[in-house]
Formats: sequence, C-alpha cells, structure tokens
Amino acid sequence: MSLEQQVACTGAIIKYVKQMAAIDFHAYGSDAAAYCSALIDIGISRLPPVDTSGNEKPSYHGAIAEHRRLLDFSRDVASKLIEDPRIQRAAAPILLHPDLHKRNIYVSGENPTTVTSIIDWQSSSINPAFMHANEVPDFAAHIPRPDDHSPSADLPVGDNAKLCNQAFIAGVRLLVPKLYASWELDDDVARFFEYCHRTYRDGAGILRQVLMDLANRWKELAMAGSCPYPLPTAEECLAHREEYKALEYAQELKKFVTSRLNTASDGWVPIDAWKETTDDHKKLYDEFLQNMGEEDLRKVWPFDKPYSISEV
Repeated sequence: MSLEQQVACTGAIIKYVKQMAAIDFHAYGSDAAAYCSALIDIGISRLPPVDTSGNEKPSYHGAIAEHRRLLDFSRDVASKLIEDPRIQRAAAPILLHPDLHKRNIYVSGENPTTVTSIIDWQSSSINPAFMHANEVPDFAAHIPRPDDHSPSADLPVGDNAKLCNQAFIAGVRLLVPKLYASWELDDDVARFFEYCHRTYRDGAGILRQVLMDLANRWKELAMAGSCPYPLPTAEECLAHREEYKALEYAQELKKFVTSRLNTASDGWVPIDAWKETTDDHKKLYDEFLQNMGEEDLRKVWPFDKPYSISEV
C-alpha cells in the first residue's frame, strides 16, 4: 500500500475502535479498587507452588518468594493509585479488541483502504481503559532494533510507520476520548497496571523497576501520602540494575525478532508463511549467535531453538 492508503486504512480501523468504545457498560466499573485487587490475585495465581525451573530461566526472572513479595507490595500500591482522580477518569469500562494487529485485519483487494473484516475476537473483554494505556497496534508502531548485538541492518520501517502512528493517536484523541484518557496517564503509572499481574511471565525485575520508578516519583506525580513500596538499599539497587539491563535486552530482542519475522508475540504465523518464516528464523538466530554464546542466547531468545526446513 502507498503511504496515503496506509493512513486511510488506519482511519478506517479507528472507526471500528470507536464503535467498540461507544458501548456503555453500566454494570461495570463501579469498583475499580476491587478490579485492581483482582489483578494482583491473578499475578499470585500464576506463581507455581514449587520452583522447578532450575537453570532454564535467566537469573533476572527471580525466585518465587521475590515474586510474591513484589505482588504483596503491588496490592498496597494499587489501592493507593486507584484513589487518584486522574486514574479514576481513565477507569471507564471499555470493550476493545486485544490483538488489533495486521494479521487479524482484512482489507478489500480492490481498495485496500476498506476494512472488510477483523478476526481473532476470542480474547476480547471489558476492562478499565487504563489497562490499554500502552497498547499500539503493530501497523502503527515503529520497532527499533536492539542496539549493536546483531550484524543486520535496521528494519526498513521509517517514516510510514511514524505517520501511521501519528494518524492513529490523532484519530483516537478525536474519536475515542474514553481510550485517549488512559494515554494521558503518566507512563510509570500505566506501566504499573500493565505489569503488576504479569510478574512471573515477564520476570521479577520489571515489576521491581516499575515499583522503584513509582516510589522515586511519588511526590512528583502528586500522589497522596507516601508510596507503600520501600526503596531497595544501595547494594540491592546495584544488583537490580545488572539484572534489569539483561531483562531489558531480552524484551527488546523479542520485539525485534517478532517484528523482523512478522509473527505474533507467541510465534504464531499463517500456514502459508510457515516455511519461509522458519528459514528466516534460523538465519536470524545464527546472526545473533555470531556475537553471543549459545547458552546465553537460548536464555533470552523468545522462541524455541530454530531449525531450517532443509534440516527436517
């Protein structure tokens, strides 16, 4: 598609978002505090009773006891945050498609600016708008590559993605104010709601960093009282910085790999693209292998060890 068609298609998708967001759910949203507490319960429910991962997970993932400690503090932090009027304004219940990415959007063959169908609705749900504060569909997102750990050239995304991103944000601001209210939240606040229930999946380090950022900026953010999370000691901060640096790289790597291979975050690809994607996956893995030991790379690589079709 040309740039003009991409922007026009972005506008058409926003109209779908507007239709979803326009539905009022009067039976929901009356107790945002209970919703936040339930988020922490979800995080706790994901913790295994016994840690059997051994050396399979990287060091930054954290022990079960540390996950539980962070989740307990997160419950107290959530109960404070949800009292803030700014967060209350971004707590309106909203129905949204949780996976509004290119692979789920069909357009007309004659006119690619016309959206004919959107699929993969099974995970759609009603949530407070602040749960969508950091969500930008892939057709409107620019994914940079992770620093200098790979010899490949930058992805050719550039200005088109930036313009689609600007068009998407402007359209949501004008047509979907309920959702845009969540985008006006401070990034550190939005990150807390994004990660407070995902600690065991993403690693303890990211929730610890989110809590540290909130504690350091509590007064700057004009939150009432004091932050319930106590800042770590200088020695603990030093250890955390080393772990978090590795965790950040793993996250950047996953974004880059999924963007480069044009896959879902779980590695899903259409059947007609499976052979080509499998071979590309092997080539990309081998590129990174030139700069990292395989044991270290396996711990941060987002998917299973790749193979080429010719090896089968």
